[in-house]
Amino acid sequence: MSPNNYEIPDDWPPVDPAGERVVEGEAAFAAECLDLAKTLVKGERKFAGAPVITWTPKWGLVWRADYDEPGSRYYLGAGGRLLIHRVMCWKMPNGTSVLGWAYFQDVPPLHPPSHRR
Repeated sequence: MSPNNYEIPDDWPPVDPAGERVVEGEAAFAAECLDLAKTLVKGERKFAGAPVITWTPKWGLVWRADYDEPGSRYYLGAGGRLLIHRVMCWKMPNGTSVLGWAYFQDVPPLHPPSHRR
């Protein structure tokens, strides 16, 4: 039995960046988000591939990275694909960066399994 997708608050960017424009060259934002994400992804948790930064008019820049959670590799979603754990970072209107995470999401991985580290 696999768990249901955990609900994501309405005031968070979507877990799946489908349709968003991927951007490059946001080194300061990427570094800030990585530092925040390392407070969650540590110990036995490991990043699963490089982060992806996207931009939309509603959310601005959003940093996302998948990570592996020990002991949860057997949870499957639709079509038998592994459910994804993802950490996200974005800026609030006041300029504060925030970190959000989503467990057991039935969304495509940011990178195909052959490219995950």
